[in-house]
Amino acid sequence: MGEKLEIISKVYLSLFHNTLTQIDPFGLRCSAKQLRQNRINGKKAEQLILDRLNKNPNVTVLGQQVYVKTKVGGRFVDILIRNNKGQMVAVEVKAGNATRSASQLAKDRLISQGNGMFGNSAPSNLAGQSTTGVIISEARVPLWRIP
Repeated sequence: MGEKLEIISKVYLSLFHNTLTQIDPFGLRCSAKQLRQNRINGKKAEQLILDRLNKNPNVTVLGQQVYVKTKVGGRFVDILIRNNKGQMVAVEVKAGNATRSASQLAKDRLISQGNGMFGNSAPSNLAGQSTTGVIISEARVPLWRIP
């Protein structure tokens, strides 16, 4: 019986392609030159969004690269704001075709459920506080908009 089960499991596993070999959550399969350019584009996109948020009278920027601890690891929020309704919003900026990784999405889900804690890089009144009420938002910047 055990031998049949082993054969069946080998046949079953051979029917499926290992999709994990195709996933590159950190974008590390690109060349070093492209990786540098991606980082540059990301920082420029963050600055573009930050400049717009700073000019928006309905928004108060609370911080940049704000560390939030979750049970599955830490997460740096690109820009943390408070809107005119008093809601705190964690803004994740993505340049071009960049997307949030599975890890980022999992942490963002926990943060939005109030299962995160602001770290020392948060404004002093938030450090050590829960992320209860934080809304997650993604700001996408097309490459042609990046200076």
